[in-house]
Amino acid sequence: MDSTFVIGTSVLLQIIAAIVCLFNIRGMEYRRAWLAISAALILMAVPRSITFYQLITGQITRPPQLETELISLDVSFLMGIGIAYSSRLFRTLKRTNVKLIESQQSLLESETRLRLVLENAPDAILSVDHERKIVGANRAAEELSGMDRNVLIGLKSSELPVLAAHRDDCAADADTQDSNRARSFESKFTNAKGRAVIAEVRTFETEHNGHPVQLAIARDVTERNRLLQEAARLEQQARHSERLQTVGTLAGGIAHDFNNILTPIVGYSELARRDNGSSSVSRQHLEYVIRAALRAKDLVAQILAFSRQTEQHKEPVELQSLIKEVLTLVRASLPTTIQIETHIDPACRLVLVDLMQIHQVLMNLCTNAYHAMSESGGVLTIELSEYSHTGTQLNDLQELRPGEYARLTVKDTGCGIDSTTLPRIFEPFFTTKPDGQGTGLGLSVAHGIVGAHGGTISVKSEPDRGTTFCVYLPTGQALARDLATQADAPLPGKERLLVVDDEPVIGDLLAQTLSEYGYQVTVRTGSVEALETFCADPFDFDVVVTDQTMPQMTGIELASQIKQIRPDTPVILMTGFSQTISAENFRTFGLDGFLMKPVLVGPLTRFIREMARAKALGSSR
Repeated sequence: MDSTFVIGTSVLLQIIAAIVCLFNIRGMEYRRAWLAISAALILMAVPRSITFYQLITGQITRPPQLETELISLDVSFLMGIGIAYSSRLFRTLKRTNVKLIESQQSLLESETRLRLVLENAPDAILSVDHERKIVGANRAAEELSGMDRNVLIGLKSSELPVLAAHRDDCAADADTQDSNRARSFESKFTNAKGRAVIAEVRTFETEHNGHPVQLAIARDVTERNRLLQEAARLEQQARHSERLQTVGTLAGGIAHDFNNILTPIVGYSELARRDNGSSSVSRQHLEYVIRAALRAKDLVAQILAFSRQTEQHKEPVELQSLIKEVLTLVRASLPTTIQIETHIDPACRLVLVDLMQIHQVLMNLCTNAYHAMSESGGVLTIELSEYSHTGTQLNDLQELRPGEYARLTVKDTGCGIDSTTLPRIFEPFFTTKPDGQGTGLGLSVAHGIVGAHGGTISVKSEPDRGTTFCVYLPTGQALARDLATQADAPLPGKERLLVVDDEPVIGDLLAQTLSEYGYQVTVRTGSVEALETFCADPFDFDVVVTDQTMPQMTGIELASQIKQIRPDTPVILMTGFSQTISAENFRTFGLDGFLMKPVLVGPLTRFIREMARAKALGSSR
């Protein structure tokens, strides 16, 4: 092989290798290294290129040794291969490095996002190391615990209230080597800021750098639980309201028939009372019968009033008599282990109240006192006195206006009420009694009734030391003690009456009762029949007394027909119950008087005499 060819090939390979190195300088790292290799290859190629040129031009007659040139060729060839492979390797490393950098950047971004999510998570997240020390906490953990993060980090998990309830579980898991299972529990605690907290906690174990790490996620469910309890309370209240509505509907349905039944009881009792002497024991018994029947009437009216929220019917009331009547009813149901004491001021002035409502308040307070002493017995004390409120006293009666009040006190020596329950006793539907033994409306209704009368109720109680309720009602001016009795006294007369009622017993009762006081009574048991009787001689009747609910024609329709025939005829309407007519609006229906059954002869004769007098005055003009 010719030495010239070998030298030329060697120079060519070195030049090609230098070009490859120079090409790798662009866009690659280690540029200095590639530039140095390129310079070395060029320096090696320069003297050999000169020798090659001299051989070609004949300046050298004796060529170099062939073996030496072959070795140089092999070296050049190997250098070219090494450089080509290194170039490819460096390119591969560069791509790998780029991917690694991108992966690290992506990992860093993911870690940043994860930290952002954890930091702003609504749940508290805590990290506990193998020594049971807290090594990580997010912002929600600060809010839940009430501690700064710097205080949290380094605490033992047993020192943090939210995790303290889980301490026994951790110890049990350490014994059973069952640390990988996730655990859930509810933690109730007071945080560092004094806020009562309920949290749902879930913990699980993982590893970090070869060491076990416990993660705890705690969710504050205090508000959720409160809302659930509130929803349950409202649902319970809605059920109670539905019951009240049912009671009101039922009362409205039976009120008419019930009052029709009471009418003959009251009427014939009045007749029998009149036939007995003033000192007769039977007369006293009949008084109780009449009073009880009127209480039954008022009870139906009170249920209706409660369901419809109607206005109160206030009248002057002597509380001394009301207390005596309530105690008569209460004594019958009290066991012998409960004694009754009374301290009544006989000079206490009258109060202007709805008698049935105040009766209900007193009965409710006495019933509550009985329940408080039902197991251990005790003393029930009822007091009545006058109280002058100036508005400057430092007590719990600041809501009262200055003035004179009757103070009705109901005191028991029972179990008492604790300080937690006491502020809530007047809340609607709140009760401490077992299901089925109380609606939670008694004290709420009592408080509302007294407040509507311009008064208030105060209460003092301690556990095992009894309870004292004080009812304050404003007193009126000095009134005659027999005012109500005089107003209800029957008035005799000679008026001609047309009485209409589809209940023959009631019609006969009114005819007999009114006849005894001098009235001339014609009874009809049907509205159509009564209209025919009136049409036959319209001037034969001074006053018409009619029932409302009758077949074929109601009392209002009958009154309208009578007014068309003779407009000046007074018409008094009686009813056991009506959703449309009341004592406030009866005149809008063209009526001259309105009475609820059972009807007492006193108010009825007073209406008749007043209308007859008004009719006479109108005729004289």
